[in-house]
Amino acid sequence: MAKIAPGYRGELHFAGLMAEAALFMGGAALFLKDVRPWEWLLVPAGLLFANAVEWFIHRGPLHHPTPPRMLYNRHTLLHHAAFTADDMSVHDWRELRVVLFPLFALPLLQVVVSPAVVLVFWLGGRNAAALFVFTATFYYLLYELLHLAYHLPLDHPVARLAVIKRLKRHHQRHHNQRRMTAGNFNVSIPFCDWVMGTILKDEIPS
Repeated sequence: MAKIAPGYRGELHFAGLMAEAALFMGGAALFLKDVRPWEWLLVPAGLLFANAVEWFIHRGPLHHPTPPRMLYNRHTLLHHAAFTADDMSVHDWRELRVVLFPLFALPLLQVVVSPAVVLVFWLGGRNAAALFVFTATFYYLLYELLHLAYHLPLDHPVARLAVIKRLKRHHQRHHNQRRMTAGNFNVSIPFCDWVMGTILKDEIPS
């Protein structure tokens, strides 16, 4: 915590995340016109694809020091050191620095997936490309909000919601430092953990 820049403000970080997501989702929505029924199917398909990407990235570079090491350093060496299975809660707004992605991450993601957006536009047209951008941004926001919810203090109203408690338990097992490379790689919805057989049980293996 002492290494966090003195001028960092967690509440501004959160506000920036919401503003960025609103900008990209709102911009994508402006390109939609006369959406055909089959085009709406791109939304659930995009969510499933994003869930798989989340699983593979979390299982891979977030927990293995493959170049570039930035993802591993930030996630394994920083986030998992700051929050263990025994103490998942943030105690100060400044700790959002090690829960949320940096604000450049979402614009960078848009740049990274831009070839896919072009391909979707070429194959399916403007609506398809706009829905792709909207869905990708929505999933990113969902990831961030759920992840933050799991790390809220236990007495926070959001943390007391039944669905958050259930999902948090899944994530909390992943924060056991002995098992963090073994499973529960979905932070949002554990669909791919279920498909890939990486659901961790409560008991700690010997």
